[in-house]
Amino acid sequence: MIERAKIQSIIDNLRGFSRIENSFYEELDKSFDSQTLNIGVVGKMKAGKSSLVNAVIFGDEILPTSTAPSTVTLTEISYGEEENAIVEFMTMQDIEELKEKAQYDGDKKELIEKAKTAADVLKSFPEDYENYINKPATTIDLYELKKYVDSEGEYSGLAKSVKISLCNENLKGVRIIDTPGFNDPITSRGETTKKALQKCHVLLFVHNNDGYDSDDLALLTEQIEYAGISEIVDILNKVDLIEDNINKWPEALSFFVKNRNEMKLENENAKQLLKNSHSTYVSSLMALCGLIPYDKLSDDMKYQYGYFEEDFEELCDYTDKSEQQKSFVKFSNVCSVIAEINRLAKDGSKYLVNGPLMTLRGKLTSLEKVIDSEIDEQNTRIKSLNVTIESSKKTLDGFQDFIQSVLKRVQQSMLETDLAKLLNSKINEVLSLRATDVSHEFTEEKYPDPSFGSSGVTKANIANFNTFSTGVESSVRDILENMRDLCLAACKKEIKSLVSDLSQNSNINKEYMDELETSMMKHFTIIINDITIIVPSHQISEMPAGNQKQWDKLRTKFLNYYDDQSLHDFDKGLFAPFKQGIDSLDYNPIARRKLEELNLNITNSMNKTPTEKETEKKTIMANINVLQKEKGVIVNYIAMIDEIKNNINQ
Repeated sequence: MIERAKIQSIIDNLRGFSRIENSFYEELDKSFDSQTLNIGVVGKMKAGKSSLVNAVIFGDEILPTSTAPSTVTLTEISYGEEENAIVEFMTMQDIEELKEKAQYDGDKKELIEKAKTAADVLKSFPEDYENYINKPATTIDLYELKKYVDSEGEYSGLAKSVKISLCNENLKGVRIIDTPGFNDPITSRGETTKKALQKCHVLLFVHNNDGYDSDDLALLTEQIEYAGISEIVDILNKVDLIEDNINKWPEALSFFVKNRNEMKLENENAKQLLKNSHSTYVSSLMALCGLIPYDKLSDDMKYQYGYFEEDFEELCDYTDKSEQQKSFVKFSNVCSVIAEINRLAKDGSKYLVNGPLMTLRGKLTSLEKVIDSEIDEQNTRIKSLNVTIESSKKTLDGFQDFIQSVLKRVQQSMLETDLAKLLNSKINEVLSLRATDVSHEFTEEKYPDPSFGSSGVTKANIANFNTFSTGVESSVRDILENMRDLCLAACKKEIKSLVSDLSQNSNINKEYMDELETSMMKHFTIIINDITIIVPSHQISEMPAGNQKQWDKLRTKFLNYYDDQSLHDFDKGLFAPFKQGIDSLDYNPIARRKLEELNLNITNSMNKTPTEKETEKKTIMANINVLQKEKGVIVNYIAMIDEIKNNINQ
């Protein structure tokens, strides 16, 4: 499962947790919704793109696969509670364009080929195709899918695009874009493919067992110009057809890479991408044979299963079918493809997971602190119940004088002033970070202007800007997290100082002083930890407008995100939650209220019989047990998040 999907799964499991307000989930959802990881799958016909997607994402035969080309239209696959597919049909304008292209009788080779392709598409249409032209987008059941995306399907060629929704955990936060290529005689469908590729963060370039050839290079040069990414992964598929000895498959990959590196490329952007690309090998069919339970394999897949058993001795030495299938998955090397996807998501698009990940962890850590304060309060309450009646009477006799001492001490406190100073110091820290990062980052050397007619440099600049912006957002989040910790530390210091001073100058029993301390600290802990830290993601998909050079336009764009006015905006800015939290501490009113509660608790405790006190202790212990279990759940989720973070950063 891709790490992004794991995070979304944690969020879904936490929904309904009463301690987390719905508004937090709404903000987190917005953050994730705008940051879907778009994985483009490209490659020439018969490279095994659909079988690879089935193996890597689904572990099942979701997309049609066969020896003939299957996917004849743009297919987008994403997560949905309801499983269905939405089909967008061609228009009458598309049909008229096809007919016009098919009638070409000139001598230009390129147009002759397009005419033949257009004629073939028209011939493939069903007799009643006009019933589907200009038809609104239609929702269909998944069992009908092959009619539209299989080359031999009943309505093959009529769909401009198909959007599939699957209730599959692996797809949470992920969109798979399976492309048919750009040699589409239907201009609007080709344009739809180009627009889809522009959204891609990750590009998987799938090759069949023939290796890299001129067709692959032509496809790369053509498609990469439209994809909004700065790195690709070459995947040598069908490696089982190259070599019968599994141990020699890595050598087949080395030969593939060597052959690729010797290819001549004129397109500078494509040349640079190939130079920096990663490569791996896979047998997607072998992976599927291992991932799908044997009794659910289709007849074709069982035949393929038998072929693998006969040809590869490493797969034969098993009596248990499930263990044998595990070996299929292992030797297929499908895990390497998943690892590459996660690496690209980490390196090129960290913002897809890091921002929401740290926001969620911060919220859970805050809840853990709140629960700790509640447990402390319950424990001190048990201690208070053990105080003798004589000590309680002595405490109450001087309690009114004690209240006045507390309120006088609170009135003289510098807590709110200290917190205001802390707020200003953290704003200045962000300003300093901004100045330092801007001076080092935005140079013409790092963000050069593109040559005429090339969009590759611009896309690389956008990708570099997004990576840089992600790093800044992470640093800003660290500053805000540190501020929350310092605010809480300042509150703890103030309360401890208050209780310590009063303990030396009053006759109040220690257990009651502890109860006052934990009660007030619980109040401040809840307020401070309720401050939700969400650093907006400032990713861009296109170069900002303007006449400046690209480095200057990007610099201006970045400075606008962290300008002085927005940082000092205490209504909607980054520090607004802190300003509002500090203003809501209400130290004096809270101190008075907590003292009144303590007075009432002491009085009630004096009036209770020993049996009633024991009953209340049991109730409190039961509450503590519930709180500890609740904390255990949160600690477990924090550990899961830390594991995900470690996987991302490896």
